[in-house]
Amino acid sequence: MIRHGLLACVAMTMAFAPAIAAHAAEFQEGESHAVLMKAATSPVEVVIDGRIWRCQGADCAAMPIEGADSQRIGSECHRAARQLGKFTAYQTGAKALNDAELATCNGNISK
Repeated sequence: MIRHGLLACVAMTMAFAPAIAAHAAEFQEGESHAVLMKAATSPVEVVIDGRIWRCQGADCAAMPIEGADSQRIGSECHRAARQLGKFTAYQTGAKALNDAELATCNGNISK
């Protein structure tokens, strides 16, 4: 009985492994994610600091480049906001901006 339970557990793990691996690949170190205050009406693709930013609605993402995680996240956010618009959330890798940092990021942005 235990053997059948173990085999079932292994089979389930094997079945879900591709989905788990795909989800983990979505969150690469140095990858940036942001949420726009005003959603884009059509898909946006723009290069900022050598990174391709893609926005769909209010959700934006940029794939990592070497050294992206070591950049000052506040400065990175401000440069992205100048071209994309103000953000309600901004994160690069494991670093996320708090409300005060977001206010600084969005400072002097007219979009």
